[in-house]
Amino acid sequence: MKLGIHKRGVVPILLASSLVATMAITSVTSTVSGAASHPKTTCTKAPSQKIGIVDLLAASPIDFLTDQATEAAANELGWTWTFNDSGYVAATANAQILADVAAGDNLIVTTSWDAAGIAEGLAAAAKANIPVVETAAGNLPAVGAGKFAAMYGENESVMGSILAKYIVSHVRHADIAELWTNANYAGVLRHNAIQSVVANAKGAKIGYAVNANLLAPQANIQAAFAADPKINAVYLIFDNMNVAAASELRTLHKAKIKIYGYFTEASNVALMRSGQIAALATDNLPKTGIVAVDQFLNVTVNSVPWDQNAVASAGGLQYKVVTKPVQPFSLAATMAPFVKKWHSEGYCTFGLGQVTHQ
Repeated sequence: MKLGIHKRGVVPILLASSLVATMAITSVTSTVSGAASHPKTTCTKAPSQKIGIVDLLAASPIDFLTDQATEAAANELGWTWTFNDSGYVAATANAQILADVAAGDNLIVTTSWDAAGIAEGLAAAAKANIPVVETAAGNLPAVGAGKFAAMYGENESVMGSILAKYIVSHVRHADIAELWTNANYAGVLRHNAIQSVVANAKGAKIGYAVNANLLAPQANIQAAFAADPKINAVYLIFDNMNVAAASELRTLHKAKIKIYGYFTEASNVALMRSGQIAALATDNLPKTGIVAVDQFLNVTVNSVPWDQNAVASAGGLQYKVVTKPVQPFSLAATMAPFVKKWHSEGYCTFGLGQVTHQ
Protein backbone atom coordinates (compact mmCIF):
# COMPACT_ATOMS: atom_id res chain seq x y z
CA MET A 1 0.00 0.00 0.00
CA LYS A 2 1.45 3.38 -0.95
CA LEU A 3 0.90 6.03 1.67
CA GLY A 4 2.44 9.02 -0.04
CA ILE A 5 3.92 10.40 -3.22
CA HIS A 6 6.26 13.35 -2.94
CA LYS A 7 6.70 14.96 -6.33
CA ARG A 8 10.22 16.20 -5.65
CA GLY A 9 11.06 12.53 -6.00
CA VAL A 10 8.68 9.62 -5.71
CA VAL A 11 8.90 8.20 -2.22
CA PRO A 12 7.16 4.86 -1.78
CA ILE A 13 6.26 4.08 1.80
CA LEU A 14 5.28 0.43 1.89
CA LEU A 15 3.58 -1.47 4.65
CA ALA A 16 4.24 -5.07 5.54
CA SER A 17 1.42 -7.40 4.58
CA SER A 18 0.37 -7.86 8.19
CA LEU A 19 0.04 -4.09 8.64
CA VAL A 20 -2.00 -3.82 5.44
CA ALA A 21 -4.36 -6.37 6.89
CA THR A 22 -4.50 -4.43 10.15
CA MET A 23 -5.42 -1.21 8.37
CA ALA A 24 -8.21 -2.92 6.45
CA ILE A 25 -10.30 -3.22 9.60
CA THR A 26 -11.50 -0.49 11.88
CA SER A 27 -10.79 -1.98 15.30
CA VAL A 28 -7.63 -3.85 16.15
CA THR A 29 -5.66 -5.02 19.14
CA SER A 30 -2.60 -2.85 19.43
CA THR A 31 0.19 -2.26 21.92
CA VAL A 32 0.56 1.48 22.43
CA SER A 33 3.39 3.48 23.97
CA GLY A 34 5.27 1.79 26.80
CA ALA A 35 4.80 -1.76 25.53
CA ALA A 36 6.76 -3.26 28.39
CA SER A 37 4.47 -1.84 31.07
CA HIS A 38 1.09 -1.55 29.35
CA PRO A 39 -1.25 -4.39 28.40
CA LYS A 40 -2.58 -4.71 24.87
CA THR A 41 -5.60 -2.53 24.25
CA THR A 42 -8.14 -2.18 21.50
CA CYS A 43 -7.71 0.83 19.28
CA THR A 44 -9.70 2.17 16.37
CA LYS A 45 -8.25 3.26 13.05
CA ALA A 46 -8.99 6.91 12.42
CA PRO A 47 -11.47 7.45 9.55
CA SER A 48 -9.53 7.37 6.28
CA GLN A 49 -8.62 10.76 4.84
CA LYS A 50 -6.63 12.05 1.87
CA ILE A 51 -4.60 15.22 2.17
CA GLY A 52 -3.24 17.42 -0.61
CA ILE A 53 -0.13 19.39 0.39
CA VAL A 54 0.84 22.45 -1.67
CA ASP A 55 4.11 24.17 -0.80
CA LEU A 56 5.13 27.69 -1.82
CA LEU A 57 8.78 26.70 -2.22
CA ALA A 58 10.14 23.34 -1.13
CA ALA A 59 13.65 24.65 -1.84
CA SER A 60 13.19 26.39 1.51
CA PRO A 61 14.52 23.80 3.97
CA ILE A 62 12.10 24.83 6.72
CA ASP A 63 9.12 24.60 4.38
CA PHE A 64 10.31 21.16 3.33
CA LEU A 65 10.59 20.08 6.97
CA THR A 66 7.07 21.39 7.58
CA ASP A 67 5.82 19.36 4.60
CA GLN A 68 7.51 16.30 6.06
CA ALA A 69 5.85 16.88 9.43
CA THR A 70 2.40 17.07 7.81
CA GLU A 71 3.12 13.87 5.89
CA ALA A 72 4.49 12.14 8.98
CA ALA A 73 1.38 12.94 11.01
CA ALA A 74 -0.83 11.62 8.21
CA ASN A 75 1.26 8.46 8.04
CA GLU A 76 0.85 7.87 11.78
CA LEU A 77 -2.91 7.88 11.37
CA GLY A 78 -2.82 5.68 8.26
CA TRP A 79 -3.97 8.50 5.98
CA THR A 80 -2.77 9.14 2.43
CA TRP A 81 -1.32 12.31 0.98
CA THR A 82 0.07 13.86 -2.16
CA PHE A 83 2.63 16.62 -2.32
CA ASN A 84 3.22 19.43 -4.79
CA ASP A 85 5.97 22.05 -4.88
CA SER A 86 4.72 25.25 -6.51
CA GLY A 87 8.20 26.68 -6.96
CA TYR A 88 6.98 30.17 -6.02
CA VAL A 89 4.58 30.25 -8.99
CA ALA A 90 0.99 31.17 -8.09
CA ALA A 91 -0.47 29.71 -11.28
CA THR A 92 1.18 26.39 -10.47
CA ALA A 93 -0.17 26.43 -6.91
CA ASN A 94 -3.70 27.19 -8.10
CA ALA A 95 -3.53 24.37 -10.64
CA GLN A 96 -2.32 22.01 -7.93
CA ILE A 97 -5.15 22.96 -5.57
CA LEU A 98 -7.69 22.55 -8.38
CA ALA A 99 -6.26 19.08 -9.04
CA ASP A 100 -6.59 18.21 -5.35
CA VAL A 101 -10.21 19.38 -5.44
CA ALA A 102 -10.89 17.31 -8.56
CA ALA A 103 -9.29 14.28 -6.92
CA GLY A 104 -11.72 14.56 -4.01
CA ASP A 105 -9.14 15.26 -1.33
CA ASN A 106 -10.61 15.68 2.13
CA LEU A 107 -8.18 18.37 3.28
CA ILE A 108 -5.73 20.72 1.56
CA VAL A 109 -2.73 21.96 3.53
CA THR A 110 -0.78 24.90 2.14
CA THR A 111 2.77 25.64 3.23
CA SER A 112 3.61 29.36 3.32
CA TRP A 113 1.18 30.47 0.59
CA ASP A 114 -0.55 33.83 0.98
CA ALA A 115 -4.29 33.86 0.43
CA ALA A 116 -4.05 36.38 -2.42
CA GLY A 117 -1.76 34.18 -4.48
CA ILE A 118 -4.00 31.13 -4.34
CA ALA A 119 -7.39 32.86 -4.50
CA GLU A 120 -8.59 30.70 -7.39
CA GLY A 121 -7.72 27.49 -5.58
CA LEU A 122 -9.23 28.67 -2.31
CA ALA A 123 -12.49 29.52 -4.08
CA ALA A 124 -12.65 26.11 -5.75
CA ALA A 125 -11.98 24.32 -2.48
CA ALA A 126 -14.63 26.36 -0.69
CA LYS A 127 -17.18 25.53 -3.40
CA ALA A 128 -16.40 21.85 -2.94
CA ASN A 129 -16.57 22.16 0.87
CA ILE A 130 -12.93 21.08 1.21
CA PRO A 131 -11.14 22.89 4.05
CA VAL A 132 -7.80 24.55 3.33
CA VAL A 133 -5.41 25.09 6.23
CA GLU A 134 -2.41 27.39 6.32
CA THR A 135 0.85 26.14 7.82
CA ALA A 136 4.38 27.57 8.16
CA ALA A 137 4.75 31.22 7.08
CA GLY A 138 2.02 33.46 8.39
CA ASN A 139 -0.67 35.37 6.54
CA LEU A 140 -1.90 38.66 7.89
CA PRO A 141 -5.01 37.65 9.89
CA ALA A 142 -7.13 40.34 8.26
CA VAL A 143 -6.24 38.95 4.83
CA GLY A 144 -6.40 35.23 5.49
CA ALA A 145 -9.40 35.14 7.83
CA GLY A 146 -12.40 33.50 6.23
CA LYS A 147 -10.33 32.12 3.36
CA PHE A 148 -8.60 29.37 5.34
CA ALA A 149 -10.42 26.96 7.63
CA ALA A 150 -7.57 27.56 10.07
CA MET A 151 -4.35 29.57 10.06
CA TYR A 152 -1.44 27.88 11.81
CA GLY A 153 1.38 30.15 10.67
CA GLU A 154 4.12 31.65 12.78
CA ASN A 155 4.24 35.25 13.97
CA GLU A 156 6.51 36.86 11.38
CA SER A 157 6.81 40.14 13.25
CA VAL A 158 8.20 38.29 16.27
CA MET A 159 10.65 36.36 14.10
CA GLY A 160 11.87 39.54 12.43
CA SER A 161 12.13 41.51 15.65
CA ILE A 162 14.11 38.98 17.70
CA LEU A 163 16.72 38.62 14.96
CA ALA A 164 16.99 42.35 14.33
CA LYS A 165 17.40 43.05 18.04
CA TYR A 166 20.17 40.49 18.22
CA ILE A 167 22.01 42.10 15.30
CA VAL A 168 21.93 45.65 16.65
CA SER A 169 22.95 44.52 20.13
CA HIS A 170 25.86 42.31 19.00
CA VAL A 171 27.30 43.99 15.90
CA ARG A 172 29.18 47.18 16.76
CA HIS A 173 28.05 50.05 14.52
CA ALA A 174 25.98 47.62 12.52
CA ASP A 175 25.90 48.45 8.81
CA ILE A 176 23.47 45.90 7.42
CA ALA A 177 22.83 44.57 3.94
CA GLU A 178 19.19 43.52 3.97
CA LEU A 179 18.05 41.08 1.29
CA TRP A 180 14.29 40.96 1.68
CA THR A 181 11.18 40.22 -0.39
CA ASN A 182 7.59 41.33 -0.84
CA ALA A 183 6.71 38.01 -2.48
CA ASN A 184 4.63 37.08 0.55
CA TYR A 185 3.54 38.50 3.88
CA ALA A 186 6.29 36.65 5.73
CA GLY A 187 8.88 38.64 3.82
CA VAL A 188 7.06 41.93 4.25
CA LEU A 189 6.48 41.50 7.98
CA ARG A 190 10.07 40.46 8.69
CA HIS A 191 11.27 43.41 6.58
CA ASN A 192 9.06 45.82 8.51
CA ALA A 193 10.37 44.40 11.78
CA ILE A 194 14.06 44.87 11.04
CA GLN A 195 13.46 48.33 9.57
CA SER A 196 11.67 49.38 12.76
CA VAL A 197 14.27 47.91 15.12
CA VAL A 198 17.22 49.42 13.26
CA ALA A 199 15.53 52.83 13.00
CA ASN A 200 15.33 52.93 16.77
CA ALA A 201 18.81 51.55 17.47
CA LYS A 202 21.66 53.95 18.19
CA GLY A 203 24.63 53.56 15.86
CA ALA A 204 23.03 50.96 13.55
CA LYS A 205 21.83 51.39 10.00
CA ILE A 206 20.69 49.46 6.97
CA GLY A 207 23.31 50.45 4.45
CA TYR A 208 21.76 48.55 1.57
CA ALA A 209 18.33 46.99 1.10
CA VAL A 210 16.98 45.19 -1.93
CA ASN A 211 13.92 43.20 -2.91
CA ALA A 212 16.11 40.22 -3.60
CA ASN A 213 16.26 37.28 -5.95
CA LEU A 214 15.29 34.57 -3.49
CA LEU A 215 16.55 31.69 -5.61
CA ALA A 216 19.85 33.27 -6.67
CA PRO A 217 20.93 36.10 -4.34
CA GLN A 218 24.56 36.22 -5.49
CA ALA A 219 24.13 39.34 -7.64
CA ASN A 220 22.36 41.06 -4.75
CA ILE A 221 25.34 40.33 -2.48
CA GLN A 222 27.71 41.80 -5.06
CA ALA A 223 25.55 44.91 -5.44
CA ALA A 224 25.37 45.41 -1.68
CA PHE A 225 29.13 45.70 -1.28
CA ALA A 226 29.45 47.81 -4.41
CA ALA A 227 26.95 50.25 -2.93
CA ASP A 228 28.33 50.20 0.61
CA PRO A 229 31.81 48.68 1.14
CA LYS A 230 31.50 49.14 4.92
CA ILE A 231 28.72 46.57 5.32
CA ASN A 232 29.49 44.36 8.31
CA ALA A 233 26.37 42.18 8.56
CA VAL A 234 24.23 40.40 5.97
CA TYR A 235 20.55 39.83 6.77
CA LEU A 236 18.75 37.24 4.64
CA ILE A 237 14.97 37.11 4.72
CA PHE A 238 14.49 33.41 3.85
CA ASP A 239 16.45 30.30 4.74
CA ASN A 240 16.89 29.00 1.20
CA MET A 241 19.16 32.01 0.43
CA ASN A 242 21.88 31.23 2.97
CA VAL A 243 24.00 28.65 1.16
CA ALA A 244 24.25 30.68 -2.06
CA ALA A 245 24.91 33.92 -0.17
CA ALA A 246 27.63 32.30 1.94
CA SER A 247 29.31 30.99 -1.20
CA GLU A 248 29.25 34.44 -2.77
CA LEU A 249 30.78 36.01 0.35
CA ARG A 250 33.64 33.52 0.10
CA THR A 251 34.08 34.36 -3.58
CA LEU A 252 34.29 38.07 -2.68
CA HIS A 253 36.80 37.28 0.10
CA LYS A 254 34.30 38.57 2.66
CA ALA A 255 33.59 35.33 4.51
CA LYS A 256 34.41 37.05 7.82
CA ILE A 257 31.26 39.16 7.44
CA LYS A 258 28.53 37.20 9.16
CA ILE A 259 25.12 36.15 7.92
CA TYR A 260 22.02 36.56 10.07
CA GLY A 261 19.06 34.48 8.95
CA TYR A 262 16.33 32.05 9.80
CA PHE A 263 15.93 28.45 10.99
CA THR A 264 18.27 25.79 12.26
CA GLU A 265 17.99 23.17 9.54
CA ALA A 266 21.08 21.14 8.70
CA SER A 267 22.49 23.39 5.96
CA ASN A 268 22.30 26.46 8.18
CA VAL A 269 23.81 24.66 11.16
CA ALA A 270 26.72 23.61 8.94
CA LEU A 271 27.28 27.25 7.93
CA MET A 272 27.13 28.27 11.57
CA ARG A 273 29.67 25.60 12.44
CA SER A 274 32.00 26.90 9.72
CA GLY A 275 31.64 30.44 11.09
CA GLN A 276 29.68 32.10 8.31
CA ILE A 277 26.33 32.34 10.10
CA ALA A 278 26.39 34.18 13.41
CA ALA A 279 22.74 33.87 14.48
CA LEU A 280 19.48 32.30 13.38
CA ALA A 281 15.97 33.19 14.46
CA THR A 282 14.12 29.91 14.70
CA ASP A 283 11.04 28.17 16.01
CA ASN A 284 9.41 24.77 15.81
CA LEU A 285 7.62 25.56 12.57
CA PRO A 286 7.04 21.92 11.48
CA LYS A 287 4.67 21.62 14.44
CA THR A 288 2.14 23.63 12.41
CA GLY A 289 1.76 20.73 9.96
CA ILE A 290 1.15 18.22 12.73
CA VAL A 291 -1.38 20.54 14.36
CA ALA A 292 -3.24 20.79 11.04
CA VAL A 293 -3.60 17.00 10.86
CA ASP A 294 -4.55 16.69 14.53
CA GLN A 295 -7.18 19.39 14.24
CA PHE A 296 -8.66 17.84 11.10
CA LEU A 297 -9.06 14.57 12.99
CA ASN A 298 -10.81 16.43 15.80
CA VAL A 299 -13.06 18.40 13.45
CA THR A 300 -14.15 15.40 11.40
CA VAL A 301 -14.69 12.99 14.27
CA ASN A 302 -16.20 15.32 16.84
CA SER A 303 -17.97 17.81 14.54
CA VAL A 304 -16.40 20.79 16.31
CA PRO A 305 -15.06 24.03 14.80
CA TRP A 306 -11.43 24.42 13.94
CA ASP A 307 -9.45 25.64 16.94
CA GLN A 308 -7.65 28.73 15.70
CA ASN A 309 -5.46 28.70 18.83
CA ALA A 310 -4.41 25.06 18.50
CA VAL A 311 -0.72 25.83 18.04
CA ALA A 312 -0.62 27.84 21.25
CA SER A 313 -2.55 25.09 23.04
CA ALA A 314 0.07 22.60 21.87
CA GLY A 315 2.85 24.58 23.53
CA GLY A 316 3.45 27.24 20.88
CA LEU A 317 6.37 27.45 18.48
CA GLN A 318 9.05 28.60 20.96
CA TYR A 319 10.63 31.55 19.17
CA LYS A 320 14.33 31.99 19.88
CA VAL A 321 17.66 33.18 18.50
CA VAL A 322 20.26 30.41 18.22
CA THR A 323 23.97 31.24 18.13
CA LYS A 324 25.47 27.76 18.43
CA PRO A 325 25.40 25.01 15.76
CA VAL A 326 22.57 22.99 17.26
CA GLN A 327 19.09 21.96 16.17
CA PRO A 328 16.77 22.60 19.14
CA PHE A 329 13.78 20.79 17.64
CA SER A 330 13.28 17.34 16.12
CA LEU A 331 10.39 15.72 14.30
CA ALA A 332 10.37 12.75 16.66
CA ALA A 333 10.15 14.88 19.78
CA THR A 334 7.54 17.16 18.24
CA MET A 335 5.42 14.23 17.08
CA ALA A 336 5.56 12.27 20.35
CA PRO A 337 2.89 14.19 22.35
CA PHE A 338 0.47 14.02 19.43
CA VAL A 339 0.92 10.25 19.09
CA LYS A 340 0.36 9.96 22.84
CA LYS A 341 -2.78 12.09 22.50
CA TRP A 342 -4.12 9.92 19.67
CA HIS A 343 -3.50 6.81 21.74
CA SER A 344 -5.38 8.36 24.67
CA GLU A 345 -8.29 9.06 22.30
CA GLY A 346 -8.34 5.40 21.29
CA TYR A 347 -6.80 5.69 17.82
CA CYS A 348 -4.27 3.29 16.36
CA THR A 349 -1.00 4.72 15.10
CA PHE A 350 1.19 2.89 12.67
CA GLY A 351 4.72 3.88 13.52
CA LEU A 352 5.29 5.52 10.15
CA GLY A 353 5.96 9.03 11.35
CA GLN A 354 9.43 9.35 9.89
CA VAL A 355 9.44 10.42 6.24
CA THR A 356 12.61 10.44 4.17
CA HIS A 357 12.42 12.17 0.80
CA GLN A 358 14.71 11.52 -2.14
